[in-house]
Amino acid sequence: MNCVCVGPRQTCRVEMLLSWVFWYMWQINTQLLVLIC
Repeated sequence: MNCVCVGPRQTCRVEMLLSWVFWYMWQINTQLLVLIC
């Protein structure tokens, strides 16, 4: 997951990291819900 940014800030890396963490947590939550149910 590499991103090429144009500009002084590397905001796209942070956005991709946050989106990956959100997706990872969502996967864990869905698995936990399936296990609980």
